[in-house]
Amino acid sequence: MSPRSDAGYYFHRSAIRINDLLHLSPTNEVSVEGVARHVFSRSGQVGEELTYFVSIVGVAFLILLLFRLSARRFPCPGALSRVVGVVALFAAPIGYLLVEKITWNWDYGRFLRMPYPYWRSSHVAVLGAEMLCFFILLIVWRKRPFSAWMLCAVLAVHYMYWVPALWPSDLMMYPYRLLSPYLLALVFPMSGFVWMLYAKAPEAAVENTAGRRAGKWTVVAAIIGALVLALIWLPPRKHSLAHFADVKSLTIQLSRGPCRGLCPSYTMTIHGNGLVEFVGGRFTKITGSQTGMVSNEQVAAILQQLDRANFFALEDRAFTWCFDSSSVSVSVSADGRSKRIVSDGGCVGWESGQQAQFVRAADEIDTIVGSERWVRCDNAICRK
Repeated sequence: MSPRSDAGYYFHRSAIRINDLLHLSPTNEVSVEGVARHVFSRSGQVGEELTYFVSIVGVAFLILLLFRLSARRFPCPGALSRVVGVVALFAAPIGYLLVEKITWNWDYGRFLRMPYPYWRSSHVAVLGAEMLCFFILLIVWRKRPFSAWMLCAVLAVHYMYWVPALWPSDLMMYPYRLLSPYLLALVFPMSGFVWMLYAKAPEAAVENTAGRRAGKWTVVAAIIGALVLALIWLPPRKHSLAHFADVKSLTIQLSRGPCRGLCPSYTMTIHGNGLVEFVGGRFTKITGSQTGMVSNEQVAAILQQLDRANFFALEDRAFTWCFDSSSVSVSVSADGRSKRIVSDGGCVGWESGQQAQFVRAADEIDTIVGSERWVRCDNAICRK
């Protein structure tokens, strides 16, 4: 499976941050020594639930603050009501369609691709027709307001279509089912009926509401929402490997683990002075220890590859994993700072994503060092 974006990685990274703050263990330990795999544990669900719920609520508070700050700038309360109505009715469907667009053309194989392009899907056609009808009804409403019963009927038809569409009954991306999407899908219809009450309120009350400044609690909620969104979604601070103080302290270790097949397993350590230590395991040309040398330029090239992969900013617990492919790990220690990243060697998520870049950097390390002379096995003896 080849996803078309890195959204899954970023979502899991945010959930892991929350679990770390709550001192929960979201995943099982992964090692390259065996065919061990990253499995989401039940305790990790807390971070995913909170990531989903808090992200949407935080954005909602920011939108609320935007409306409260801009209320005085609208030429009339009716204009504000129309904008609020568009957001209340169509923000959730538009957000759903944007996510659907990202995941529309997943490649499960030649016979399981989507048979038609995204823009020809029924949801897009229904949303376009509904928005056209909404603006037509607003024009008519200015001349002849509708009764509350008629508005309720229109809203009921709208939600009879979109609540089942937003209902996440077919999304099993975990060994457990998230609860937050169900809760928010139930809350979604309330926004339209709240807007209806606002639109049907007496004109004096609407003008009084629009004329007030943003309340203290609205501002506080929006600030807290913005801080929480920044805390869980902003990428970690990057640390460059191109410049380090003590070359003698540099150690780069690359390890590859076994698979359900003939994948070579070995460990290769590159020191800052150019010394390379190779230890072969299964299915390698050389078993046991071997040494070699690389130049300072080659060491610098290795560090550049890791910098391009944002090595120190990666969160390997958010990576994609399969159940029968090999694994690869890279650990770097320099100037008293160290980090180890482990990844599946075959399932790497989006081809331009963070995990794929890391796996390509690991492959480049093998190429720069020339590990093929110790690894490549051309006879049946070393494959036993």
